[in-house]
Amino acid sequence: MRCRDHLRTQEAAAAFSYKVASLVPGTCQLVLDFTGIEPSNVVRLGELVVVLMWAKARGCSIQLIGVTREIEKALDESNLGSLFSAYQTLEQAIIAEQCIRAA
Repeated sequence: MRCRDHLRTQEAAAAFSYKVASLVPGTCQLVLDFTGIEPSNVVRLGELVVVLMWAKARGCSIQLIGVTREIEKALDESNLGSLFSAYQTLEQAIIAEQCIRAA
């Protein structure tokens, strides 16, 4: 799922959560694509925690791709960095999840 400006405002963050909630029951892995998102657009980082909890409760993992150093820093500064696995590409996220499930 491409995030674009989905975390910029409270309304957009609520729509983001609704979209993720609709996707989680049908999958065991969800990859959120942050490619092209500026750090200033990610003002609702707490929304990521909400969707992560929903996903984990349903046996679904969430990975992030396209995370810039600035967004990674914002996640780390808010103590959220350790909750998410971040990869450069979709292929890396898929392979990592397959390795985890195989272990």
